[in-house]
Amino acid sequence: MLRDENEGMSTIPGFSQIQFEGFCRFIDQGLTEELHKFPKIEDTDQEIEFQLFVETYQLVEPLIKERDAVYESLTYSSELYVPAGLIWKPGRDMQEQTLFIGNIPLMNSLGTFIVNGIYRIVINQILQSPGIYYRSELDHNGIAVYTGTIISDWGRSELEIDRKARIWARVSRKQKISILVLLSAMGSNLREILDNDQLGLALVRLENVVRGTICGAIRHKLIPTPQNLVTSTPLTTTYESFFGLHPLSQVLDRTNPLTQIVHGRKLSYLGPGGLTGRTASFRIRDIHPSHYGRICPIDTSEGINVGLIGSLAIHARIGHWGSIESPFYEISQRSKEAQVFYLAPSIDEYYMVATGNSLALNRDIQEEQVVPARYRQEFLTIAWEQIHLRSIFPFQYFFYWSFPHSFY
Repeated sequence: MLRDENEGMSTIPGFSQIQFEGFCRFIDQGLTEELHKFPKIEDTDQEIEFQLFVETYQLVEPLIKERDAVYESLTYSSELYVPAGLIWKPGRDMQEQTLFIGNIPLMNSLGTFIVNGIYRIVINQILQSPGIYYRSELDHNGIAVYTGTIISDWGRSELEIDRKARIWARVSRKQKISILVLLSAMGSNLREILDNDQLGLALVRLENVVRGTICGAIRHKLIPTPQNLVTSTPLTTTYESFFGLHPLSQVLDRTNPLTQIVHGRKLSYLGPGGLTGRTASFRIRDIHPSHYGRICPIDTSEGINVGLIGSLAIHARIGHWGSIESPFYEISQRSKEAQVFYLAPSIDEYYMVATGNSLALNRDIQEEQVVPARYRQEFLTIAWEQIHLRSIFPFQYFFYWSFPHSFY
């Protein structure tokens, strides 16, 4: 517990809550949604149809304990079973079997994963909100060039129209290619290129395997069954590749309990769909007023990635739509009870916000007070009656790692 003289006691937040909420959302909702996307698969003569009955899938209890997975250099995971049916259309006969799709790594009590006996953590990534962003700028000859940046859940692409009305896809600051060349290169692999979700990517690969196996069985006049059409390799290898090679999947820093907490609160602009250390501008790396209470302004990496890797502030959380939210007390004349609201940066800038130690909760002495406040990126000194919100904790703008050592 941390003591705040203005509000009594304030509980330390759950630092692994973001990881837990994300994984629970995947198990409760995302897993079913991705399985429902798996299409019905037919052979070329449309005589055989394969489909998954995802409503009755099973995710069984792990076969080993967390501790045993570490000692035996195994992955702490759960086996996924899905019923499937193979329908012979001429006679409407159906053969149904429950298939082993693969192993899904499970999150443990630390908010981490155990992969091949090693504790790994998936850090948070900051991405620009999906949409289409237009701008115009002058080139080195003083001619207007129009640029459009398309940002989706799967990545980003930057298109440019020159003075001859030709459309280019920007590869880097100095290189660009014709949009026709880009579209031709994407071709039939578009779905796999865009599908950045690991389970979705594994199911796309499984779909390709099933299609190929059905066609091969028909070509060799063999009788396929659901069991010999499906293999666990696509799902298993996809997750192994993600945890082993993805830049957001990192070996947990277990130097001491504090470094584990700090590692779990890290966030990065880098990674697939994000920025790179060589192309990110100073404007992106700099501290922004929207960071207050959300991103620690002190803790960041050094070198080429300065300002691109940091930490979430102590009380920050991830909202329903993926934005970083910070808590505030509402200053209300109607109620003596302080209500806590979590607000996104696009909302709190419209309120007069005072710091956590500026206002006492004793209403009898507030009438004479003049306090510093923040309003629309400006810092003001105003009467307490004009205050809408106040931060819940004086140090909520930072993370623990940035506090003075005497604070621990």
